[in-house]
Amino acid sequence: MHPHTIDWLRNVEITADSALAQKRWGMAEKYGADLTRQQIINLVRFFLFPKPDAVAVTDFTNELLKLDPEFPVSGNAELLRVMAGLVMATTFETSSPKAGAFALGLRAAQLAGTRGSPVVAGIAAEAESYLVREAAAQRPNNFETNQKSYIAKLVKKSAALTEAQDGGDATKVQEATSAYHAAIADQAVAKRVRQLAEESQLLWLVVGEYSPSLGKPTAELSASAYAFVVAAEASARIQILPAPPAMEALFLRALTRCKPSRKKNSIPELLVATDAGWRAERVAQTKNGDCRMLLPMCAALEKMQELGDAAQVALALPKLCPGVKANLSLWPVEAARQYFSELSFLAALENC
Repeated sequence: MHPHTIDWLRNVEITADSALAQKRWGMAEKYGADLTRQQIINLVRFFLFPKPDAVAVTDFTNELLKLDPEFPVSGNAELLRVMAGLVMATTFETSSPKAGAFALGLRAAQLAGTRGSPVVAGIAAEAESYLVREAAAQRPNNFETNQKSYIAKLVKKSAALTEAQDGGDATKVQEATSAYHAAIADQAVAKRVRQLAEESQLLWLVVGEYSPSLGKPTAELSASAYAFVVAAEASARIQILPAPPAMEALFLRALTRCKPSRKKNSIPELLVATDAGWRAERVAQTKNGDCRMLLPMCAALEKMQELGDAAQVALALPKLCPGVKANLSLWPVEAARQYFSELSFLAALENC
């Protein structure tokens, strides 16, 4: 159990003690053991947004009653929101696709802190800590150590194969051959190859100063025109989630090679600046219908494709994504970071 569980619970259950905290944490662990895509989305919504939908409240309550028949069944909306956070917190204890999906969902849905109201700030902080910790763990820097270990393993398996072949026992030869092939396909090495491929592709995207999606040098593009595009181009090159912490620096480097932006852009201005052909292809590829309200940039692009009028999108977006301010303006790098976060969340959901 997380040491802050009692404090988190006391947001809604002021008399919570160690026994109740352990009980609630145990429920959260059981609930989080086998989650569907829709449950992950629902829990992110519960945690971030007050006044959850009545049907969602009933469904979540019924699911928790299966784990604890004494769980409160009325006036429990805020407790349900805390329970959603506890489910997330249990997953942050170890590395897993669902933990990544939760943490990335919280990051994407909050739109850089401009929307949503986490019911427990400490759990939101745990999510960000998980992303930083996991990104580093998935990209270790001890190349030399792993290389020596891998070579030593191959040498050992190769020697065993030679010995089996010299002995002439067909069964032993087959076993030694299989062991040698398994060593070649070492998962740690395969993961390191993916890491290097990711790094080189991201760096090439930036230093090449060329948009493969638009077929133009970035110097010919305005930063606002390239913001969404570079986020999608970077997302397509991510091999391992969560993405490395250097993403914002990469976006900044890529966008500074564009025609300079002198001011922040409203979301309608960003939509107008984005290439219509690229937008049509991107919207067709993006499957976000079940979590549209969590992803404002995806929703804005989708609505722009549907309506073809940025002013109408500005009116519709706060209804599609409650909490999004109609007059919100962003620097291009902020827009790129946000759209990248949303695409990362969608990719994480696919892995669950």
